[in-house]
Amino acid sequence: MFQEQSAMPIRNPSTANLLIDSQDRNNLANTQSTDFTITKQSNILAGYFTRLGVVEIVLNYSIPNISAKYDTDRFSITLGGVTNVFRIQDGNYTVENVMTFLIQAAQLQFPGVTFAFGGAYGALDFSAVDGAGNPVDFTINDTPLARMLGLQIGADISLYEINQPNLIPKQLRYLDFVCTQITYQQGLKDASTSNYTRDILYRWNLGWDTPPPFDQDGYPINQGYIPFVQRRYLSFPKMVKWDTQQPIGQLSIQVYDANGSIVQVQTQDFINPELGNLEYSMGLLVSEQ
Repeated sequence: MFQEQSAMPIRNPSTANLLIDSQDRNNLANTQSTDFTITKQSNILAGYFTRLGVVEIVLNYSIPNISAKYDTDRFSITLGGVTNVFRIQDGNYTVENVMTFLIQAAQLQFPGVTFAFGGAYGALDFSAVDGAGNPVDFTINDTPLARMLGLQIGADISLYEINQPNLIPKQLRYLDFVCTQITYQQGLKDASTSNYTRDILYRWNLGWDTPPPFDQDGYPINQGYIPFVQRRYLSFPKMVKWDTQQPIGQLSIQVYDANGSIVQVQTQDFINPELGNLEYSMGLLVSEQ
């Protein structure tokens, strides 16, 4: 005889939202969005839950990729025994923007020589000729910006290929969002091949979720070249376990760069608040067993 089996009722766990907004930080005008504390008169969240995780993050980003802060604003050329260093004003630049500036600057410093930025769609070059159209050799000296453009360093030639440029400072390849009040209870700790490892809520790797747009010379406009606002929804978020007896009384949030340092951004009382700014909101899903 077959034994009759009864079905086991399945109840999905109850869930709630924990919504975090960098604009809610205390002392908004004089604190950075990358290092702040949120304190309320009552607990932010009671401890009647067992796990939580980031399911959504919206990033409003306008940190300059060309900046004295990250030493990406210098470019140096030696021609005819004369060395000139050009400095680009802090801002958000595409490859086309940078090369346009460098050509104009070199033109002023080396009269009688015509610099050009030619080619199309991934095969551009940086070259120089004299008044008669003859090639003129020049040397591109070693700077972070020259390396970011993929230019050959130290050669004395008249034409340089711009090879796979990436105008994102190495420190800003990714951003780590950290809140120790949330992650300190997780038993399984985060790990990394980096020398700077800490438990994080989420790592934002700078990169578009879709194919990138291109500038007029055919080079990709990678995420971080220009200001952007982007939302990411995490279908499989990292889940942090929680002790139900422990409420969340305050939240301190930091944003670290790839060098393990807190990202330095503008505060709200600057003359140009959009230059070097970073704001964000996060949605955390809180659930019971």
